[in-house]
Amino acid sequence: MAVQIEKHNDGYLLEGKIYICFSKPEKNYINLMITKGEDMKYGEQDTFMIDFPGEYDKDSITIKVVDDKGGELNYLIKYTNGTAVAFVQTAKAFEDDDFANAKHILYVDPFIKTSMDKMEVEGEAIDLTKIVAE
Repeated sequence: MAVQIEKHNDGYLLEGKIYICFSKPEKNYINLMITKGEDMKYGEQDTFMIDFPGEYDKDSITIKVVDDKGGELNYLIKYTNGTAVAFVQTAKAFEDDDFANAKHILYVDPFIKTSMDKMEVEGEAIDLTKIVAE
């Protein structure tokens, strides 16, 4: 399975379901926020937003979230067919074997690609900044 990615507003849409969101979440998607949010949210939420470390299951997709001390979030997305896609913001994520063994590794900071090479991470590196809106 090749991962389907398109530029969408201020972020990137994966497989038409998952939105890597750099500012404003949208109602129709599973929103992956780039920085850590509050540990508790009160009241009814009108969007499905992930912004805290942990494991989540939504629409038969498992999403593992790890953070670093700066609050940046790294995501591992596992589809039912077994394909794993990682969105990595910090090289520390590769200390987790699940991230290091992901088939596709998405990033926006070129340092991540350099870290992948140094650590001999074998997944396909995909620079999201090279994806343009259609």
